[in-house]
Amino acid sequence: MRALALAFLALLASFLPGRADPRRLPWSVDVAVGWGRGPGSRSLLEETEAALLSELRGRGCFREFRPVRTGEEGPAAGILLELTISDVEEETRHEQSMAERLAPTDPLAAALGQAAVLEAAVHLRLSVVPEGIALREESFRELVMRRPASPGEDIHAAARDEFAREVARRSRAVLCKRASARMEERIRAALGAAP
Repeated sequence: MRALALAFLALLASFLPGRADPRRLPWSVDVAVGWGRGPGSRSLLEETEAALLSELRGRGCFREFRPVRTGEEGPAAGILLELTISDVEEETRHEQSMAERLAPTDPLAAALGQAAVLEAAVHLRLSVVPEGIALREESFRELVMRRPASPGEDIHAAARDEFAREVARRSRAVLCKRASARMEERIRAALGAAP
């Protein structure tokens, strides 16, 4: 029983403020989310930034993640994560013909027979600034298709939300794969000093 109580106290102590997580690298990362070619909606950019910061703060591999606001300069020196969204394509796909949609025989089938599709290219770059030394860089395409669960559901908003969560999840996976010793050595060498 005593061993169980000690294990519980050790676990509880790991969640106390001020205690560093040993799995996280000891630096803060500035996060900039922006448009590349063919910008999309402002809400998509804001939702993606919020989802990315939430994912990285909850399960990321660095001590802290801070947003770089639009119009602000990035850090004078430090680590910068840039996420660029390009070639955004948003559309609604219908299962019925135009004639069936204009004069539906089954209004429920017409309301549910559509899907919001959102596709974009995503580029992720983690670098030490101002030197511009890339620590990790990767590009991927994200495709989300969302069908309504009930008539009147805003499938485009749901597709943007799902897109933002998937981009955040994949970005964290890219950023934090094999993040410990080798990444720490590269950052220390690039910065020339401890955090």
